[in-house]
Amino acid sequence: MPLRNAAKTARLSEMLWIAPFLCIGLIALGQLRPMPHLPPPAHYRTVVGTDGVPVRIAEPFMGIAEAPPAFVEGYLEDTRLPELLVYAGNSDRRKGFSESMMSLVYPQVAKNDNLWNARLFRNTSSPFLELETLLSYNPGVYLGCGSSVSLMRNIGLPVLISRAGCGGPQKVMSCAGSPISDYWAHYPEGPIFISLRVDAALAGHPELAEARIASYCRALTDLHQELQPSTLPNRPRVLMEGEYKGDFPRAGVVDASAERRIPGDDDERTLIIDPDMIFIIGTNASPKIYMQDPRFRGLKAVQDRRVYRWSHGGLTEKPAKIRWLAEIAHPERLQPKARQLLRDRMFSEFGYRLSEDQIDHMLNVEENSNSAGAERFTRGYQAHGGAGGSQ
Repeated sequence: MPLRNAAKTARLSEMLWIAPFLCIGLIALGQLRPMPHLPPPAHYRTVVGTDGVPVRIAEPFMGIAEAPPAFVEGYLEDTRLPELLVYAGNSDRRKGFSESMMSLVYPQVAKNDNLWNARLFRNTSSPFLELETLLSYNPGVYLGCGSSVSLMRNIGLPVLISRAGCGGPQKVMSCAGSPISDYWAHYPEGPIFISLRVDAALAGHPELAEARIASYCRALTDLHQELQPSTLPNRPRVLMEGEYKGDFPRAGVVDASAERRIPGDDDERTLIIDPDMIFIIGTNASPKIYMQDPRFRGLKAVQDRRVYRWSHGGLTEKPAKIRWLAEIAHPERLQPKARQLLRDRMFSEFGYRLSEDQIDHMLNVEENSNSAGAERFTRGYQAHGGAGGSQ
């Protein structure tokens, strides 16, 4: 009997090597379990996203969480309702927000530690781990666009896409309405207007969108009436990489890179194109450093000191930034009003008074100080003759 028991014990010991593989198999089978699906809310309102998908949002409203790659700056600029936020992003997004225009208006968002952490959206490759974290927040809606949207919708979480370019139909709209007409026909505003209207509907104040659209269009109409682009005898050839070119006609310039397809790297193409003006966007290079680069000394824009830093900004800044571009290209036709327009729009949209230093920063005054014509954007500038005036 003792020998028989010893043999059984030995056989059991030999089979222990199977245990790890059994555990791995059980774990793998666990991943095959069906994903849970949350029931729809008993009381809700419906908002349709930019992708055309209607989303049920529970009432009473439990707040808004940003999902990657959504940006809280756009939401705040559209709605002006920071109190509805329950999650804004991770530490990298917090840093980006702190450098944005909206952080001036809503500094409490950047300072609120509860809105920023890395716990959400870090396990998108592990659905069940991600699900547990998402459910713990339980906001009224997630604003998102990208790979995490399908997972979240599959389990019944309310995910609203409010940014244009995230799929779905993109209507062609302009300041003149839809369908587009007159001189606005070349300037579709669809991405801006669609996003604004979705965000305003989400916030429960759709009237905000129409008021902001009207204000935006008035500023651009004023520029059109003063510049009269159709009567310009010449339009500078502009080289600008990485920005939307649809606003060039509004400023009376043309996209030099669209004239012909030129092989080679960026530097080679720039030398061949030889534009009248160059605009630097989203790089570490400054106009001063660019103009000192021996590779570009032969360019017309460099010889004439027509190299600048520029970006069009969001809905609030854009009319002032387009005017800035038009004033650089056609100073003889336009009063120097870019600074005042930027100041006025920030105050009318948000009740926020920009300081002179803030305006200098937003208009890149220091970086463009060595560029021709940029002095008109400095504080206290007095024009002499022509379309002169003061800001």
